[in-house]
Amino acid sequence: MKFDLEILNKYINEGWVVKNDHPTLPLSIYGYSRATQYEGKWDEITKECRGLILDNEGNVVAKPFSKFFNMEEHSPEEIPNEPFEIFDKLDGSLGILFNYEGEWILATKGSFTSDQAVKGMEMLKKYKYDKLIPGFTYLFEIIYNENVIVCRYSYEELVLLAVIDNHDGYELSIHDEGANIFGITLKQLYSEMGFTIVKKYDGINDYKTLKGLIGDNQEGFVIRFKNGFRMKIKGEEYVRLHRILTEISNIVIWEYLKDGRDINELLDRVPDEFDNWVKSTIKGLRYSYFQINERAGKLFDYHMFGKYNDLEPETDKKKYAEWVKTQEKYLHPILFKMFDKKDYSSYIWGLIRPKFSKPFWVKEVE
Repeated sequence: MKFDLEILNKYINEGWVVKNDHPTLPLSIYGYSRATQYEGKWDEITKECRGLILDNEGNVVAKPFSKFFNMEEHSPEEIPNEPFEIFDKLDGSLGILFNYEGEWILATKGSFTSDQAVKGMEMLKKYKYDKLIPGFTYLFEIIYNENVIVCRYSYEELVLLAVIDNHDGYELSIHDEGANIFGITLKQLYSEMGFTIVKKYDGINDYKTLKGLIGDNQEGFVIRFKNGFRMKIKGEEYVRLHRILTEISNIVIWEYLKDGRDINELLDRVPDEFDNWVKSTIKGLRYSYFQINERAGKLFDYHMFGKYNDLEPETDKKKYAEWVKTQEKYLHPILFKMFDKKDYSSYIWGLIRPKFSKPFWVKEVE
């Protein structure tokens, strides 16, 4: 399996994909950027760049999951009408384990050297991982106390989520009791190595009922359909707590815009579930700013230039002040600053400071 590096570099240059190089080996991790998430720039390239690891020639060294979305983000026709499997969605970090030239390496979806990658490699020592077969990508949830996000677990584990063939992207059926190698099932094989395999739920025929089954200390479920299509279902309590922990509010967004700070710094902290809310908040604030600025600008231009046609613009500030008093009061400071050729942006931002609110997540319509 191979990727075209020229195409990937184009995506990198356009800001849709981020590349992170290994500190010593000729390997790179490719991940979609926050701009991709925010703009919804999803295609066959950006979806694949979710911790994709390639060598310098574009050969796949590790192939993690393609990007998958919350159930609420899909229209009904996008969701396959076919058999599916249900798995726990764990609240840790994705660990990507692969073998490169005889060396086992564990990365996270954005880094070879993140705290989680280093800890995951250290945790790996308690397993018989040397019996794993090279040429496959082993995906784990890295769970340990210092990496708590919302859910708290009573164990420290590398929980095996999936095994993917690097050659063709085929995902092995690690839960299938009929699939076997060396005379035993894959589940038994990985269990003998000491790995806990992600919990699979049987007997549920309608995935829409899963919302009501998610406990307070549970993130949710992952649904995998027969054709490989994945989607996630998250609990409302998890989303609520995640929202609180990220400390995102409309006031924080307003401050970023007011101060002219890079909005991407903020977007990196926003959970996927709140993207629509963030987009709407940014759009609303910018439009409010535009309306006031446009209103004041048109009044100023008309009075200074349009009203007098070819005459010289108003230069007598006293006369100008008399005219300003006839305008809406909230515009007075802006009109005076326009006359003095001073910056008035902070005043407008002050006018449109919103009442505090936290992000909300649009629930699925029953």
